[in-house]
Amino acid sequence: MKPQSLSQTSNRQAMTLNPDILTWARDTAGLSADEAARALGFNDTRNRSAVQRLMALETGQEQPSRSVLLKMAQAYRRPLLVFYLAQPPRIGDRGHDFRTGAILLDGKPVDQRLIPRQRNLFD
Repeated sequence: MKPQSLSQTSNRQAMTLNPDILTWARDTAGLSADEAARALGFNDTRNRSAVQRLMALETGQEQPSRSVLLKMAQAYRRPLLVFYLAQPPRIGDRGHDFRTGAILLDGKPVDQRLIPRQRNLFD
């Protein structure tokens, strides 16, 4: 018996997405609903505006197609798999930043190689 491919199976179920992920992805990309709708190529129709279509996706009234998810991944600068998470990622503690800032002299950055180093006490 020949194994069936995914496209040949008749009992495939569509995966439902958490609409909170869509809102999180747009918000963290820094886009308003209007900007996102334009970036995704949504157009106003007789029945509803492009923003209303996006809001229908973000509230869970409609499920996005794979092509819409691909556009969202590109517009929101997120990997496609992020949209299949059960819940939005938590904002994690990134730890302390140990990088030093630029040294300024009269408001202008100074090349740190030109600044004499302090001598070690044991030299």
